[in-house]
Amino acid sequence: MTMAQSRINTTEDQIQIATTIRDKKRKRQEAEALARKRRNICSARWATGGRCEVSSSYSFRGPSIQIIVGEGHDTYTPHTFTVLQDVLTADSLFFRNMLQSKFKEGSEGVVRLPDQDPDVFEVYLKYLYQQKIFTANDLSPQNHEGTYDRPTARDKLQRDARAAAEAVILVQAISLADYLQSDHFHNASIDALIESCQVYGWTQFTTTEAVALVVEVGVPSLLKLTRDILIFEADYIDPEEEVSPEVSKFYYNALAEAVKWLKRGGQPSKRPWDGDRCQYHRHPENKNGDDSVQVEEAENIDPSPWTSSHPPDW
Repeated sequence: MTMAQSRINTTEDQIQIATTIRDKKRKRQEAEALARKRRNICSARWATGGRCEVSSSYSFRGPSIQIIVGEGHDTYTPHTFTVLQDVLTADSLFFRNMLQSKFKEGSEGVVRLPDQDPDVFEVYLKYLYQQKIFTANDLSPQNHEGTYDRPTARDKLQRDARAAAEAVILVQAISLADYLQSDHFHNASIDALIESCQVYGWTQFTTTEAVALVVEVGVPSLLKLTRDILIFEADYIDPEEEVSPEVSKFYYNALAEAVKWLKRGGQPSKRPWDGDRCQYHRHPENKNGDDSVQVEEAENIDPSPWTSSHPPDW
């Protein structure tokens, strides 16, 4: 190799390194900008509002209810929350039916939710009072100069762990919203989950553990969102990884839809949730309508390609 060729190769390497650094910086800046724009995920900042009209939705002078969450559960540490009854009944059909009727919970002023996680229920209560989903962590810690340092390998591991933990909390929040029949909390949690994945990336939400949790929870709108994420953003099941038959069927259904898109010429650049998040929301007018997605059996999909070490040849 001549000296001139060596200089050319060195210059090309320098250009490649500079381009890589610039791309990483741009992606980090885009993620930070998106984090600032998130409507429902916030880190602990509460924006004070201006003057508002007098509201009669509920009164802070009304009776309070004690809610014992996680009592008797093997995993959760139980906690008792004291909440205004009007706040609960204004949002949740579950609490409205229970507390505004002749059930003993209404007369005693005590509601027990033994199968719910107190941490997730606290997310719900914070949403009721502040209309925000408090689940996010800061993405990139600032240094003493107020700028963002390049993330280390340890930072990336911590970021992935935070992303996975937030995804689990939000899936549980959607499950709780479904149980309590709270449309507003459900929709806010769905939006928060989408926005969290847009910030952290889709990988943490497309693992077999995450998909198994979604299938176990069984909330129709969450199943639909997860299926779309698998179709447009994810790889598929590891052939050597053991999963339940229900999870396998769910993967195969998503695979079938992905194959259809490929046969049509490829996936569209615009994702389903980019233009219309309402398809994943709960709306009162759709209570008896077509608002469900089932874990259907992939009867027409041959699962054999994914039971070997070779992906299907499409």
